[in-house]
Amino acid sequence: MNKQVFTISCLLLFSVWLGGCEDLLRETGEPIHVNLTIDVLVLDNLESPRPDTKVNFRSVKATVKNIGAEEQLDTVTTLSKFTDLNGKTSFIVGYNLHDDPKERIDVTASTAASSVDFTIITYDDAAAQSGDTNIATISRSVTLTHNP
Repeated sequence: MNKQVFTISCLLLFSVWLGGCEDLLRETGEPIHVNLTIDVLVLDNLESPRPDTKVNFRSVKATVKNIGAEEQLDTVTTLSKFTDLNGKTSFIVGYNLHDDPKERIDVTASTAASSVDFTIITYDDAAAQSGDTNIATISRSVTLTHNP
């Protein structure tokens, strides 16, 4: 057998094997690491950017062990930041999500006198973003209206 043909055959077999292992890992509960970025824009009631406004951020990784069961809050993160001159700020958090039991991330952003935005990221959302890498980078944009 030609050395090049043998090398290519080995690479193809290794690629098929590796691809099968990634699927097997996902099926056996390999967690997906989620890098979550929430970009927040705060506007006043005239829809102008509101600088130097405190934004409160809360994220919760929750687990539901059985349908209809009470949720277990695994990890709670709370942060506060002030908006820049353009009324913007960002929050970045990271979590590992598992499929069994079902886990999700609940995110809330608010100001003292604003609406509250609530976002849910599920294991299935993360799996759709991660492809075969088991790493998902998810970004969400939130606009809050600050009405003092």
